[in-house]
Amino acid sequence: MRSIRVCLVMLCLGLLVAMQPGCGAKPKKKKSAKDNFQAAAKIADARRRANRMLEIAQQQKDQGKVGDASKSVGAGIDAAGKVKDLYERCRILNRAIYIYNGIGYGHRIDEPLKAVAGVVEEIEDLANRIEIGAQLAEIYKKFMDKNSTSELYLEDCEKWAAEIESLDGGVRALMVIAYYCQRLDYEEERDRLVTAALEKATAVEDARAQADMYGELGTRLRRLNREDQAGEAFAIAEEGANAVEEGLSRAYALLDLAQRLKASGDGTGSGRLLDAAEKIAEGESEGAIRRELLDKIRAQR
Repeated sequence: MRSIRVCLVMLCLGLLVAMQPGCGAKPKKKKSAKDNFQAAAKIADARRRANRMLEIAQQQKDQGKVGDASKSVGAGIDAAGKVKDLYERCRILNRAIYIYNGIGYGHRIDEPLKAVAGVVEEIEDLANRIEIGAQLAEIYKKFMDKNSTSELYLEDCEKWAAEIESLDGGVRALMVIAYYCQRLDYEEERDRLVTAALEKATAVEDARAQADMYGELGTRLRRLNREDQAGEAFAIAEEGANAVEEGLSRAYALLDLAQRLKASGDGTGSGRLLDAAEKIAEGESEGAIRRELLDKIRAQR
């Protein structure tokens, strides 16, 4: 009787082990590039299909599979042509152009380039239009050796930036154009645009808006390797954050700025602002917003 019970126990244990995930199962076969391509081709949404094709193309490029990458880029371009949103379509096509150039297929960029150039002025959102226009400026200079066309697109971008009504939007647009001028070695134009952006930003009045605007300026100036100006912008942003009257709002402003500093590589400055934000939050009345804020602050440690 005892031996029967032992056998039953052993049998049950064996069944439990067999039921564990992965036990006795063959390892999943890694999908091939062909499998990924075929799966992407079945995606119904044109925007998602185009983006996935370009993701695959980038992976193939990194693996040195130039021919396969070219095929995937072509499929991405075909899908992009069916994307109704003009900005999304142009963004995808420009990405395809960059990949084509990166794999040595610059001779194939004419068609997608014409498609973007033909509709860029129809993009309604001015910030999006400037982004695409600045990319065209880079493409025409770096890939096509058409400096005059590149300069014309940058001039157009400045005109579009002047049409932006919001203060922060206008400042951001000038810094975007400055960034592309740096990429294209247009140093005088870059410096002029940075100066214009900084002058424009001085019109900000609200404390929280000051913290946000100068925080973004600091981030963008650091990307341009202008450390002194970036430091000044971050200092002005901190002044704005500390000037926010309501306690929890002030702590949130400091948290947002701390995240910007951390992302830009200033861990020390970020930690100092997190300490300040945490101290403010801990001094506020108990509540859901306070708890959520403290959780966000501590998550940044």
